[in-house]
Amino acid sequence: YAMEELGIPVQKHWIQETDLSCTGNEQAFLRMMEGKGLPTAVLAFKDNVALDAINLCQREAELKKDQKIKWVGFGNTPELRYMNYPLLASVEEHPLALGEAAFDKLLEKIQQEETEEAPDHPIIGEKLMKTCEIIEYDGKRGLEVKS
Repeated sequence: YAMEELGIPVQKHWIQETDLSCTGNEQAFLRMMEGKGLPTAVLAFKDNVALDAINLCQREAELKKDQKIKWVGFGNTPELRYMNYPLLASVEEHPLALGEAAFDKLLEKIQQEETEEAPDHPIIGEKLMKTCEIIEYDGKRGLEVKS
């Protein structure tokens, strides 16, 4: 964990799984908020996971614990720029470039099989890596969670 490397104690309840449904995302956030030591920032698997949690905070008065939470997601969802409470940042994954690279790799394997003997190993398990970038939004704001 990056936090441990920086000497920041990791609270196990801060790490939650979700089925990625709105209800699942909200339940994961509620479990995270149950333990001692509330987070000051949340890194979500996808922007919509963070947005579901933000929406829950805005709706539920009992979640308001005089806490300001910063949010970071993955996906750089275009609608983020229209939000009243934008994420602090989002990771732009460049899915088109990744899809193109995957297609090129698959095409290369198909052409290789046409000209050579079938490979001993399938394409499954090969890794494609592409550069992502962090898109920062208004870093001064966060979602105010007050009682």
